[in-house]
Amino acid sequence: MCCPQYYGSHTVRLPVATSDTSRLIRAAMHGLACVYKPGFSYKKAGVICLDLHPASAVQSTLFHQPDDPGRVELMRLMDKLNQRYGRGKVAFAATGTRRAWALRSDHLSARFTTNWTELLRV
Repeated sequence: MCCPQYYGSHTVRLPVATSDTSRLIRAAMHGLACVYKPGFSYKKAGVICLDLHPASAVQSTLFHQPDDPGRVELMRLMDKLNQRYGRGKVAFAATGTRRAWALRSDHLSARFTTNWTELLRV
């Protein structure tokens, strides 16, 4: 007997472009709330970011402003701390504290055309 299947999707439009992780998490959680249905087992989910723009090209609107300078500084400091002490050392609680999965690269193909150290020798 198969488990019931369901494929849901939802597009969340941000009023103004942002690089503030807390705003992005809030938008993702809103999208999740729109597509989640109890009674289904979920294997994976994804977030796709569309209409990406450089920070220098972001325009505010009459009612919504781009990222607050304090939030920009907070994101910069988080990046700096993670760069110094290791990826994921400083993170938002919404991203979880345990990683039950890890990227597996045990069976990667050789990169003969893109990595000098893996170039074939005869």
